[in-house]
Amino acid sequence: MNDIQRAIVVAIAGLVLCSTLAFAGSDVKGAIINTSNTKNKVNVALGTESKANLDSVNLKDSKVTGAVVNTPAGKTSVNVAVGTNNKANLSSVNMEGSSVKGAVINTSAGQTSTNVAVGSSNTANLGSTNMKGSDVKGVVVNTAAGKALTNVALGKDNTAKLGATDMKDSNVKGAVINTAGGQVLTNVALGKDNTAKLGAVDMKGSDVKGAIVNTAAGQVVTNVALGAGNKASLGAVDMQGSSVKGAIVNTAAGQAVTNVALGKDNTAKLGAVDMKGSDVKGAIVNTAAGQAVTNVALGAGNKASLGAVDMQGSSVKGAIVNTAAGQAVTNVALGAGNKASLAAVDMQGSSVKGAIVNTAVGQAVTNVALGKDNKASLASVEMKGSEVKGAIVNTAAGAAVTNVAIGKDNKANLAAAEMKGSSMKGAIVNTAAGGAVTNVAIGAGNKANLAATEMKGSSMKGAIVNTAAGGAVTNVAIGKDNKANLAAVDMKGSDVKGNIVNTAAGGAVTNVAIGKGNKANLAAVNMEGSSAKGNIVNTAAGGAVTNVAIGSNSKANLSSVDMKNSSVKGNIVNTAAGGAVTNVAIGSNSKANLSSVNMENSNMKGNISNTTVGGVVTNVAIGSNTKANLGSVDMKNSSMKGNISNRAAAGVMTNVAVGSNSKANLGSVVLENSNVNGNISNRVTGGVVTNVAVGSGSEANSGSVIIKNRGSGGAGTNSGTGLVINDVRVPFGGMGVANTNVAIGGTSNKNSVVKK
Repeated sequence: MNDIQRAIVVAIAGLVLCSTLAFAGSDVKGAIINTSNTKNKVNVALGTESKANLDSVNLKDSKVTGAVVNTPAGKTSVNVAVGTNNKANLSSVNMEGSSVKGAVINTSAGQTSTNVAVGSSNTANLGSTNMKGSDVKGVVVNTAAGKALTNVALGKDNTAKLGATDMKDSNVKGAVINTAGGQVLTNVALGKDNTAKLGAVDMKGSDVKGAIVNTAAGQVVTNVALGAGNKASLGAVDMQGSSVKGAIVNTAAGQAVTNVALGKDNTAKLGAVDMKGSDVKGAIVNTAAGQAVTNVALGAGNKASLGAVDMQGSSVKGAIVNTAAGQAVTNVALGAGNKASLAAVDMQGSSVKGAIVNTAVGQAVTNVALGKDNKASLASVEMKGSEVKGAIVNTAAGAAVTNVAIGKDNKANLAAAEMKGSSMKGAIVNTAAGGAVTNVAIGAGNKANLAATEMKGSSMKGAIVNTAAGGAVTNVAIGKDNKANLAAVDMKGSDVKGNIVNTAAGGAVTNVAIGKGNKANLAAVNMEGSSAKGNIVNTAAGGAVTNVAIGSNSKANLSSVDMKNSSVKGNIVNTAAGGAVTNVAIGSNSKANLSSVNMENSNMKGNISNTTVGGVVTNVAIGSNTKANLGSVDMKNSSMKGNISNRAAAGVMTNVAVGSNSKANLGSVVLENSNVNGNISNRVTGGVVTNVAVGSGSEANSGSVIIKNRGSGGAGTNSGTGLVINDVRVPFGGMGVANTNVAIGGTSNKNSVVKK
């Protein structure tokens, strides 16, 4: 340190020593009260291994029975650590190997309070409590209030804490309350491996028995980690190998609430809880509210969590409630390997016993993952090797609710539940509602889930209710091997015991998969190697309901059940209703199922009811080996015990298959190497009903039963309890209307029972 630096330190230390208390190996019975009321206060640690303490209390190997109270006030307070390994403490309490029985209260109030650590390995504490191997029986209260509060760590390995509590191998029996309030609150970690904490709690190997309450409120609340390996925590709790018995409440509120992690391997947490190898017994409540609430992770390997809970090897016994509300609520992960979680729960090897409630509400609610291997979760639950006993309720509501994954191997989950190797006992309720509700996955290997449940190697005991409602509800997967699930259930190697209810309703309801190997499921159930015991009810209703799969091996399922190597015990009810209902598959091996059941190597015990009603109903498959099923049942190597009822009614109804080996089934049942024990009733009614197959080997089946290689209990026009009714009707006595069934180069079956 040079002579000038030494002079500055000596001069400033002389000004502030009177407002700083230090205890080593002491036993204090009674209150420790540190109060100063200075208009302008400046505390600076400059050089190497310097310490600057302003309005602070330092306890080492000490015992305090009573209150520790720090209450400095002034117009301007400045606390700065500049250089290497410096520490600047402003209105803070530092405890090492100490115990306090009573309250620890830190209050920093003034028009302008500034806390800065600049250089390398510096620490700047503003209105904070730091505990190492210490115990507190009572309340820990940190309050920083003023017109402008600024906390900055700049350089390398710096730590900036504003109104925060840091616990290592410590215990607290009582409440931990951190509050930062003012017109402008700013917390920044800039450089490499920096940490910026604003109104936050950081726990490592520690226990809290009582409430943890973090509050950041102001007109402008900003938390930023910029550079490499930085952490920015705003109104958040970070737990590692720790336990909490009581409530955790994180609140960030203001006109503009902003949390940003920018660079590489950064973490930005706004009103969030991050748990690793930890336990919570009690409620976790995260709330972010404001006119503009923004959470951004930008770069590589970043994590942005807004009003969210991230759990790894952890358990929660109690409710988890995440809420993001504002005129504009925005959550973005941009780059490679980023995660953006908005009012969401991410669980890995974890368990929850209680309700999980995620809610995002605002005029504009936006969740975006852009780049490679990104995840964007908006009001969603993602489970891997985890267990939940209780209800999961995900809700996204607003004038415009948007969830987007763009790039490669991205995931966009909007008001959705995703389960892998997990179990759930209770109800799952996913709801997306708004003027415009949009869910998009664009690129390769993307997944877009909107008000949907996706299960892989998982089990579910309880009801699944997925609902998407709005003026315009849109779900799109574009690219290669994409999946777009809108108010749908996608199951692989999974079990469900309970009812499944999928509903999509709106002025315009659109579900699209474009590319190779895409799947578009709208108000549908897709099952592979799975089982369901309970009723399945799929409903799509709107002015215009559209479901499209374009490309090779694409599937478009609209208000349908698609089963492969699966079983269902219960009734299936599929309904599509609207002014214009359209289902299209274009390309090689594409399948378009509208209000239908498609079964392969599967079995079903129960009744099937498929209903399609609209002014204009259109079902089209174009290309090689395409299938278009409208209000139909298509079975291959499968068996069913129960009744089948297919109903299709419209002013204009068209079912078309064009191409080689294409099949168009309108209000029909097709059985290949399959059995049905029960009644089959097919009815097609409309002013203009057209069923067309064009091309070599094509089939057009209208109000028919097609049986190949096997018999059916209902395979006859007069077979007692196995009665088959094939009824293609023209209303009003056929006045000026047409009922047409056409095959060019193929086979046309109208109102028929055909055995092959």
